[in-house]
Amino acid sequence: MRIVLADENVVSRKKIRRIFEILGYSIVGEARNGLHVFHKYVELNPDLLIMSLNMTMYDGLSTVKRIIDYDKQAKVVVMVEPGENKKAFEAMAYGAIHYLTLPADKHQVELLMHDVVRILE
Repeated sequence: MRIVLADENVVSRKKIRRIFEILGYSIVGEARNGLHVFHKYVELNPDLLIMSLNMTMYDGLSTVKRIIDYDKQAKVVVMVEPGENKKAFEAMAYGAIHYLTLPADKHQVELLMHDVVRILE
């Protein structure tokens, strides 16, 4: 599975990337803001986009909507901070398939990917 990971927080992005790689997933690209996310998605056409909703340039919700408008088959998982479940549900209303609350550990990522793989089947 080819994954693009997007988070403005470099430390958070590296931690999440490391967890995915430990679990055997391939991160084929990274993005640092909403505008960069869209361009990376178009460039790399990943199987899965995992992105923070806390972005600049384009906010996370606008970016999810823009990507889903561009590719109705896009598979997007949004990352949110504790207490931001409402934003996660808004993103899912736009077409995101799941969400992950940060900070996430290996077990949470495993559970997420179990659900994502089922959704993709």
